[in-house]
Amino acid sequence: YQRRVHGGTHTRTRQVVVEPQHDGTECPTLAEEQPCNTDPCPIDCLVSPFGPFDDCSAVCGSGTRQRLRTIVTHPEHGGRECPKLSQTRVCNTDPCPIHCEVSHWGPMSDCSVTCGGGTRSRTRTVITEPQYGGNECPKLEMKRWCNTEDCPVDCVVTEWAGWGKCSEPCGDGTRTRTRQIAVSNKFGGIPCTLR
Repeated sequence: YQRRVHGGTHTRTRQVVVEPQHDGTECPTLAEEQPCNTDPCPIDCLVSPFGPFDDCSAVCGSGTRQRLRTIVTHPEHGGRECPKLSQTRVCNTDPCPIHCEVSHWGPMSDCSVTCGGGTRSRTRTVITEPQYGGNECPKLEMKRWCNTEDCPVDCVVTEWAGWGKCSEPCGDGTRTRTRQIAVSNKFGGIPCTLR
């Protein structure tokens, strides 16, 4: 007999050697079929195309972005396993801006003068210098006017002039000398004394 695989069945056949005659017995079946390879065929995993990449996880300093795909058909009966369903890329690798950072203000200094308008100041220092386009540092010194009231002006007089003539040619006369006010006192300054 012949044996072959066809359509999931084994088939075997035989041939008539002697045809029946004179009311002889009819020939039996000349072919037989038997199922074969009945195990289910492997089904490979099937996935969808990748979707678009999502937004970067960071705006600077190196983040990641991801895109996904889904399983359309799960593998069965020893079929090929599914590939990775996600894909990750590095993004926004430029360094982040570093903004200037300064200390707290120090105490105010004493006024530079006691009257007539001076200044007092306070300072702060840079803790972190700006980099990569970060915000520049603010002013590190603050000044304020102080003691703006007018200073006292003391009286100023000239030198004494020469002595004058004696009032009497004899017998207890007097003579005098004078001086002038050059600057009058102001704002509580020391007053003039001409004697």
